[in-house]
Amino acid sequence: MADLEAFDRYINEPAHRQADSIVHPHVTNFDVFDISDEDNPNLASEIANIQQRRLAADPELTKLISTSPED
Repeated sequence: MADLEAFDRYINEPAHRQADSIVHPHVTNFDVFDISDEDNPNLASEIANIQQRRLAADPELTKLISTSPED
């Protein structure tokens, strides 16, 4: 992504949300990592804040990613 604003737009795109509803019901372990060539010591927390806002705005998504297919 070009910057955090682009990441925020991407993560909140309806198509990304639709992909979550397709993928997560079939995933038992899901690891996410972010890499950057930017020298921003706050980058990890800024990305986490974007993710947290996304989950806070979508309780259904929070439930979806908190439940494994085995539950």
